[in-house]
Amino acid sequence: GAVNTIAREGSRLVGYNTDAFGFMKSLEEAGGFAPMNKNVLLLGAGGAARAAAFALVAAGVASLTIANRTVERAHSLAGDVGNSAESVRAVPMGGDSLRAAAARADLIVNSTSVGMSHGEAQERTQLNADLIPSGVLVFDLVYNPSETPLMKEARKASARTLGGLLMLIYQGAAAFELWTERDAPIEVMVR
Repeated sequence: GAVNTIAREGSRLVGYNTDAFGFMKSLEEAGGFAPMNKNVLLLGAGGAARAAAFALVAAGVASLTIANRTVERAHSLAGDVGNSAESVRAVPMGGDSLRAAAARADLIVNSTSVGMSHGEAQERTQLNADLIPSGVLVFDLVYNPSETPLMKEARKASARTLGGLLMLIYQGAAAFELWTERDAPIEVMVR
C-alpha cells in the first residue's frame, strides 16, 4: 500500500517499498534494537508509518500503538497491519491513551514531518521529555535536521535516539540495487 520504487522486471513494471528495509536495517544496525516482543509507539499513519508498521509486526513486536492527529487514519492502518486488537491499536495524538502508550514503550518512532527543517512544524515535537521514558529508543525518521526537536526532548529524558538519515540511505541503496542489479556503494552514500 505504499510503493516508493518501481523497477522493470522483463516487460513488467513492479512496485516495491524500500522504506521497510531501510527502517529495519537502521533500527537493528545503528539503533542496536531488536523489535521482537517489544512494545512500540508509532507516531503518524502515512506512507512511512505504513512501511514501519508492517516491518515491526513482521518482526514480532509484542504491541504496536499507532497515534495520529486523525485517529481514523490510525485505525485504518491498525486494521491493515494487525489481526489482533490486543497487539495493534490506534489512539489519538494526545491525551491519556498517548501518555499510557509512551510510558510502556520500548521504542518510539516518529514517522510524521513534525520537526523537519523548512516545514511548518520545524520547531515542534509530538512528545515532550515528560512523556518519554528514560532508556527507551526514540527513532525519528526525519533526517533534516540531524537532531530534531523530538530527539532533543528524548535526550532530556535520558532516552536513546536515532535519526532518519541512515534509513534514507538504506532505502535509497535498496532502490539503487533494484534499478541497477549491482551492490549499492553504501560507504559513498553515507559520506
